[in-house]
Amino acid sequence: MLSRRVESENDYSRLSRREFLRLLGATVGAVIISSCTPKKSPENGSESLEGHDTTIGLDIYEAFPELRKLDQRQSKVIEIKGTRLETLNLSDRDVNFQAIAEVYSYVNRLASQIEENGWYYKNVNYSYNNQPHRLDIHIRPSIAEKRGLVLLSADQEIPELNMPDVRGATIYSPFEITFLRIPVSANPEIVKLVPNYNNEVASIHGLMVEVCQASVYVSSPQDTIPRSFIAQEIFCNSLGWHVALAQAGLSVDQARSFIASIQSDAAGIVFNPIPPHPELYSQIPKFRNLFDR
Repeated sequence: MLSRRVESENDYSRLSRREFLRLLGATVGAVIISSCTPKKSPENGSESLEGHDTTIGLDIYEAFPELRKLDQRQSKVIEIKGTRLETLNLSDRDVNFQAIAEVYSYVNRLASQIEENGWYYKNVNYSYNNQPHRLDIHIRPSIAEKRGLVLLSADQEIPELNMPDVRGATIYSPFEITFLRIPVSANPEIVKLVPNYNNEVASIHGLMVEVCQASVYVSSPQDTIPRSFIAQEIFCNSLGWHVALAQAGLSVDQARSFIASIQSDAAGIVFNPIPPHPELYSQIPKFRNLFDR
């Protein structure tokens, strides 16, 4: 449930998300999705694309030199709300950078809308080590001068995580860098329940979850660190499902019913995704196919 916000953040020592993922063994980003029914188009004009630049990704290669062994298929700088997004496509598929720009712009607009209206999610339930817990979840845009996005093939591992089952991950050092293995395959069990849930939507789903991890600052007064990774996992995985089900053509009532049956488990953190808010769900745009050029 979205409520009005009462600001409260604790200022304790920080834990990196890489450490968080290793600690929990979280399978964040290992998502599954479906196909598309047309809705309104995303707003364009809040992002711009720059052409190929040999300087793109130098800091990423310096942080992860093992990536130099991979062939660079595409690269692009995307400017979004003052943030320089350096994108390296090291996968074996060409991608549509406009689709990537639309996803980043949508997440930024959504986080800004939630913050400007003073909304927050109250009493979100989850279980850890079989013990029930509740969090109030506060959302705002995460501001950065530069971010990175690295696209890998499905058989390539995300550097340093040593977690081959993870589809996507976002780290925050040396700066926010998102890794996503593409394409994401739709789980057949989900397709049985949501027939339009296909590989195209699955890939947008995976991208949406990790873009949220990089672009949204999620906090909770019940957590002991300013950026609550538990709250962030819950919100971003919920957003991924909302967007996926909207792309698949489900109404908000259908999406609520479906989400009530989902149980996400990240190494002991068990939760149902947050139900979609009717107003925000209706605003989810129809995104371009990530692989259409």
